[in-house]
Order: sequence, then C-alpha cells, then structure tokens
Amino acid sequence: MFETSPRMSVEKDVHRTAVRFGVAENASFNQAYFVMNVLATIVACYGLLADSAAVVIGAMIIAMLLGPISGMGLATA
Repeated sequence: MFETSPRMSVEKDVHRTAVRFGVAENASFNQAYFVMNVLATIVACYGLLADSAAVVIGAMIIAMLLGPISGMGLATA
C-alpha cells in the first residue's frame, strides 16, 4: 500500500542501530552500575530491618536495573 523511500529505510536502519547500541551500553556492567546497586542493597537492608516499605521502594528506585531488563527484552524480541 505505502511505499517507503530508500531514505526512510536508511533512517530506520540507523535508528535501530542506535537503539541497539544504547540498550547494549546501558545493559553493560561497569563501576557506576556496581556502586549504585550496592548502595541500593544497603538501603533495602535498612528498610527491611526498620520494617519500612517506603524505604524498600526507595531502594528499588535507586537500583540501576532498567538497563539489564531492557537488554533482556530486546534480546527476547
């Protein structure tokens, strides 16, 4: 029905490559990822010991898990 121009096809390929590169970069293990997850673990432990759901939810916000989850989603798709 609709024909795509070669320019649109190239733009789509560039966009797909950029998305894949961004997801792969965010899903990689580096020092910032490690430090933030260690700090989130410490906050979550405090929340469990203090019996505070709000602090545990705060630890979930601190944790840098969106990158690896996005990477697994892209790999699955």
